[in-house]
Amino acid sequence: MTTALRMGAEGVKITISGRLNGAEIARTETFKEGRIPLHTLRADIDYALATAITTYGCIGVKVWICKGEILNHIERQIPKNKEMAHAS
Repeated sequence: MTTALRMGAEGVKITISGRLNGAEIARTETFKEGRIPLHTLRADIDYALATAITTYGCIGVKVWICKGEILNHIERQIPKNKEMAHAS
């Protein structure tokens, strides 16, 4: 998580579920650092899902990495194109 944040990510969320530490009952653990806006469409989020097969059973791993917002870049380009269209 720390490496991803050092490389420029705004936030990281990791969820692990299954028989953690060999427990009889499966449970879910979540680790978060930074900001992860999952309800906004303008956030640039990478998502990955993997399954680890262990001697106790399968453990699911989900990872979300927020790399920033992408809509601000598009909004900056639109006014320039409109100004050029009105100038002609």
